[in-house]
Amino acid sequence: MKWYEDKEYREMCEGAEEIQKQQAPEDSVIVDQNGKLIWLPSQEDLQEMVIRFRSPASFWQIHFAFNYWLCETFSIGHPAVFGLDTAKVKRAGFTSLNQLWLAFVMHELYQKKWDPETKKWKKSKRQN
Repeated sequence: MKWYEDKEYREMCEGAEEIQKQQAPEDSVIVDQNGKLIWLPSQEDLQEMVIRFRSPASFWQIHFAFNYWLCETFSIGHPAVFGLDTAKVKRAGFTSLNQLWLAFVMHELYQKKWDPETKKWKKSKRQN
């Protein structure tokens, strides 16, 4: 399945109002979801959002922050151990890197967390 065909990712993007308010780049994937035009940001688009938010930040700093967030959120033990508990990732409703990058962007920029049961973004306490 192509990333833009992922039903869960489409639902996550549709619910990410803050992202939908942004101007989508010209070459973006925009789909008709429930009668609404929805922008599906690529991983590159999502990474660019974090780079702008954390400016000045390098590509490597953003990836370090993403990896740290992954470990902090889904680690088996201490984040520094870098051991992901894939069962935690699946329980949180994530099945792709696009979904994880979108969750990271929503966490970093808007302090929101995806609730896979209600299929909504909810305010969360900022951890870092």
